[in-house]
Amino acid sequence: MAVDFKYIVVGRGLMGAAAARHLARQTDGVAVIGPDEPADRKTHQGVFASHYDEGRITRTIDPDRNWALLANRSIGRYGEIARDSGIDFYREVGCVVVTPDGSDYLDRTKQAAVSLGVETSLLNDGELKDAFPFFAFADGCAGIFEAKGAGHISPRKLVKAQSLLAEKAGAAVIRDHVVSIREEGGAAVVMTAGGLAYRAEKVLLAAGGFSIAENLLPRPVEMTVYGRTVMLFEVSEADAIHLAAMPSLILDVPGIHIYLLPPIRYPDGKSI
Repeated sequence: MAVDFKYIVVGRGLMGAAAARHLARQTDGVAVIGPDEPADRKTHQGVFASHYDEGRITRTIDPDRNWALLANRSIGRYGEIARDSGIDFYREVGCVVVTPDGSDYLDRTKQAAVSLGVETSLLNDGELKDAFPFFAFADGCAGIFEAKGAGHISPRKLVKAQSLLAEKAGAAVIRDHVVSIREEGGAAVVMTAGGLAYRAEKVLLAAGGFSIAENLLPRPVEMTVYGRTVMLFEVSEADAIHLAAMPSLILDVPGIHIYLLPPIRYPDGKSI
C-alpha cells in the first residue's frame, strides 16, 4: 500500500512538536498531527492540551539525576530554538527548591546538580529569608537555588516555535486531532476528527495523557492520568514590579507540595 508519509507524529504538544522537529531535520516524509488552541474554550468539546498556558517551571535541579540530565540538555537547546524560530519563550529568573532542613530530597538534588556540573547555592533558614523576602517559609526550612539555566517557559510559545521549525525543516503540520490508528496492508492508517485518512510507514504516538484514548493503540498502555489544581492570581502592576526578582519556586514540606511562578504577562495584558 502506498503511503502519504514515512513518519506521522500524533500529538503536537511539547513532546510531539519537538519530535517532529528532530525527525524533519533527519529525513523527509514527516507529518505531525495536532490541533491549534481552541479560540473559544467555553464551547470547545475536543482535545484540550496542557500547554495552553503561559507559565511552566524549567530547571535542572531535581533529586532524580536522570530527570535532571534530560532537563539540562533540553534547557541547553532553548537558545537555538528561540534564535531559529524568532519566538522568545524562556525567562531565566532562576529556581529555588525549598524543603525541611536536612531532607533527603534536598541532599539528592544537590548531589545530582554537582554530578552534572550545575552551579547551585545551598541556603539555610536565614539565608532564604534574606535572599527572597517576598516568601514566608516555615521555620526550619532550607533550599537549593539555581540562578542560571532555570526559570520558566511559555509552553504555548515553545510549541509554536517547535511547530514552526518542524515546518521549516519540511514537515507537514496538520491542524486536526487523531481519532484512530490502525494497521492496514503493512502501513499505519491514521484517521482524524475531520474525516481524513493518512498512511505512514511508522507512527509515533506523543499525545500525553490522551495516548490512552480509545482506538489509538492495539492495547492500552499502563498509564494513570492525574488531575492537578492550577490557581491563577491576578496581581497589580505595582506588585508585579515588586516581585520582578522572584524566582520560580518548588516547595516540598509536609502537607504542602506546590509549584509557584513569578508574575507573568498574559496575552490579555494582565499579570498573573
